[in-house]
Amino acid sequence: MARIIPICRLGLLAALAVLPGAACARAPQPDPLSRYAEGRMADASGNVELAARAYGDALTANPRDGRIALLAFRQAVEAGDRRLASRAANTLASLNALTSDSRLMLIVDALTKGDWREAETRLDELAAGDSFAFLGPVLRGWALYGAGKGDPMTALDGRMSDPLAAGFARDNRGLLLLAMKQAEAGSDTVKAAQGRDGRWLQLRLAAASQLVALKRIDLATGLLQGNEPPLAEVRALVASGKPLPDPVRTAAAGSAILFAQVASALLGEQAPQSALLMARLASFAQPDNGYARLQLARALIASQREDDALAVLAPLDAHPFQSGFATDLRLNALIASDRSEEAVALAKAGTAARPDAAASWLRLGDVLAQDQKHGEAADAFERAIAVLQSAGPDARVGWGIWLAAGRERNLAGDWPRAKALLQKAVAAAPDEAGALNHLGYSMLEARDNVTEAMALIARASNLRPSDPAITDSLGWAFFQLGQADKAIPLLERALALDPTIGEISDHLGDAYWAVGRKVDARYAWSAALVQAEGEEAERIRAKLERGPAKR
Repeated sequence: MARIIPICRLGLLAALAVLPGAACARAPQPDPLSRYAEGRMADASGNVELAARAYGDALTANPRDGRIALLAFRQAVEAGDRRLASRAANTLASLNALTSDSRLMLIVDALTKGDWREAETRLDELAAGDSFAFLGPVLRGWALYGAGKGDPMTALDGRMSDPLAAGFARDNRGLLLLAMKQAEAGSDTVKAAQGRDGRWLQLRLAAASQLVALKRIDLATGLLQGNEPPLAEVRALVASGKPLPDPVRTAAAGSAILFAQVASALLGEQAPQSALLMARLASFAQPDNGYARLQLARALIASQREDDALAVLAPLDAHPFQSGFATDLRLNALIASDRSEEAVALAKAGTAARPDAAASWLRLGDVLAQDQKHGEAADAFERAIAVLQSAGPDARVGWGIWLAAGRERNLAGDWPRAKALLQKAVAAAPDEAGALNHLGYSMLEARDNVTEAMALIARASNLRPSDPAITDSLGWAFFQLGQADKAIPLLERALALDPTIGEISDHLGDAYWAVGRKVDARYAWSAALVQAEGEEAERIRAKLERGPAKR
């Protein structure tokens, strides 16, 4: 079993113009109730643009109906209709019926228009127990900056009881300092954010753009150190003296970064609808911001709106440091929408254009792996390794790349070569639980030195004792050693940690059967069958009928 998973439709609403003329009959007005019903039907069928249009018409005919205003607001956010979202939010405000999300829309409006009094009013409401209050300190800091009223940093200073508020305040403090032209302090603050989470790279790119605008090339270059794509390309761009896009110089730009960060975090928590709200707010605040567009595309893909995501990504093709990320997302969107041939062709075009770029080969490997072309995927990953190693004797190949190559080589049926690659993954990161577990589990599956495999998995388990996949591997290792009684408690604990992993139920069924608990075994296999497909499903059905094959 592979333990590591490999590395949209934006509708433009047509404006309807009514041309006056004495000879023209007046166009019939839409019936409000029918437009509302059309909106509900379009909403239910997933036609977000049509639903937004219909709700907008219904709101025009019923400007005092809070229910229609709320539906119109939320559908406008889904469709990316900034004008309707703003109109509906203002209607809710006039009815004293603002919701948490519509209040954020009014804050975005105020920051983009420079209406600092309105921003202050809405931020005060946000602070008074709203579910999005954790956004308040950073948004207030940007509002104070935009208004030129007092010290913006006071909004981010002091102890915050909400860890979310404190985290976002910490990560955005540097950008606010840079907007205030405090280059050294801002650069140092942004640099300190490295390693806390996946937002650090985008934070550094945004900060570097502002530093270049401030003509502090030295500090910008200092923020761009590292091997992660696209840091080398951006360093070269900075050295050429060219400006970078997306500097954070306004309150609207600062809020766009914040909302994009929250969208990214929500996607990590598997909350695509909430992420889509935040990504839309980011794009409303600064429509051309590359980071905001990336998070919007991610949220649309997670919401199964791949065509919309592709349209959102199109303008990023020429973006000097977001184009690579956009290509990754475009490939994901194509794969998710069953357009694997297009995805493979796009990835191969990337390797033809940049055969000396490891990132191009890694993208191709990921796409081929998802297309179940495991041998070709392994070739691509090994080509990426060769490119990286060609940089010289000190070149470093990350453990994840070795693991990806080994995983695909194993799935292609070449275990000896796969084992050598997986061993290099462990050598590159001897304390990385994922590498240890993958090598150990693969050895179990290949019946290759079960005792050594057990030792590898035990090390991984000591590093991550609450990881369900690793706990499952440890239980399965005991089972392979003929110790089903020791395997069962571990497999039961793994299943409790994550009941959605069908393979754990399958393993547990085998262990139950081995100790004579045949009813429990069939129950576990039935649970595994729910998540199995193809040959795997047929294998489990055979066990349900006849018991497991003799090993």
